[in-house]
Amino acid sequence: MKLLRLFCSVALFCLVLSPCTLASPEGGPGTSGNETFQIIILARDWYDLKLGHTYDKALPLLTAAAETDRLITLTTGDIERYAWTGQIITLTNVATERLISSLPEKEAIKKHILSIEKFKKKRGWGNRIEMPLHLKGFIVKVGNDVLYGGIFIEPMSELSIDYPVIRPALANDRAVLHLLPVHIPFVSYDPVVNNGGEWNKAISPEGAEIWDHFPPPMKSRFMEMGLTGTASRFRNVLRDPRVRAIMEKARVVYP
Repeated sequence: MKLLRLFCSVALFCLVLSPCTLASPEGGPGTSGNETFQIIILARDWYDLKLGHTYDKALPLLTAAAETDRLITLTTGDIERYAWTGQIITLTNVATERLISSLPEKEAIKKHILSIEKFKKKRGWGNRIEMPLHLKGFIVKVGNDVLYGGIFIEPMSELSIDYPVIRPALANDRAVLHLLPVHIPFVSYDPVVNNGGEWNKAISPEGAEIWDHFPPPMKSRFMEMGLTGTASRFRNVLRDPRVRAIMEKARVVYP
């Protein structure tokens, strides 16, 4: 992360961005009600919950908050499409409207997050759900089991988050949730493989120009963040066969 911090110290964008245990990564056996799938989005964020950077610390805090601090709960019926390989969830139009309606008013959003939103908007980056969801916690459950949890986070954040994250987007008036195993800077979605071509496709609009000027060794350093043991384990957790079975039964899963 020293390399990322060095870069952030000289980049205007990162000057704006700078702000001041769940189930084990291997997953666990189901208990009851295994045919239900939920994404519980929390009202409080990384700062409010003091989640920290590691999975073990975030676990009890996210789990406890999910009982009383729900912004919205999304279920299988809210999903129009689940692209399995890339772990990309597209919500239905109705679910998208519910999600947008649940978002906090501007007055309730932290000032530094509003500053990021303003910066991005001037440059044609971001979308209307990204910043209101930025750093908010979430929990994913299968039946009564907590499968994993994490936070929403935008791609250029300098925070080191070593557990799952979601990049929210909008496409064709539908919310799209890109699931990543850990926070991998610069990318809009998980490139999955250590392939330069795939990484170039995954780079966010915010990071594209900077990424193009990085020398290969620096690109490799960032790519390695998506290849750690933790990232690999969480990639498997995201692809839990119980989730696939639920989505296949609902006829919303795609390769």
